[in-house]
Amino acid sequence: MNSRCCGIWIVTAWLVPLTLVLPVAAQENATLKGKVVFKGDTKKFGRNKLDTAKDPNCKVNQGKRGIGSYEVIINRTDPPTLQNVVVSIRAGLGDREFPVPNQEVRLDQVGCEYVPHVVALMEGQALRVTNSDPTNHNVNIQPRVNPPENFSQPRPEPVGKVLKFKTEEVPIKVKCDVHLGWAPG
Repeated sequence: MNSRCCGIWIVTAWLVPLTLVLPVAAQENATLKGKVVFKGDTKKFGRNKLDTAKDPNCKVNQGKRGIGSYEVIINRTDPPTLQNVVVSIRAGLGDREFPVPNQEVRLDQVGCEYVPHVVALMEGQALRVTNSDPTNHNVNIQPRVNPPENFSQPRPEPVGKVLKFKTEEVPIKVKCDVHLGWAPG
């Protein structure tokens, strides 16, 4: 199955959209590298530490670091940069199509957080959702276009469940209903 690049994005936090147009000839390959620089007052976007005491398994897995909010995560570098940014090339590709990758994308619950926090995949590409924690979780995937998914995951579940999305949709929110009061989604 061929699909236009880059379709489904599973996003478990707010997406920072960025569109780039790159002139690349049809016979060339290209690599895009870079960073997104934050301009503004970084103090307005501090991470709020979330209380995980309601589930001792989560608190133990987090250690002293703890779980923080995910609305915006700013690296304290000079200049400050943003984490969890997805870049999408929406123009300049002509009518070229790209095959759906055979490689699965993995979304794991580790320390009562989704890791990685943002993933990008194409329509039809497999997403494997796993649970590495010694506690029960729930996976509630809340798309607006694709069919929703809502299932429990026993502790631990390294095999997980494989999902595929047929229609492009950005973003798709994922949350854990077991830890709804505090688990970042």
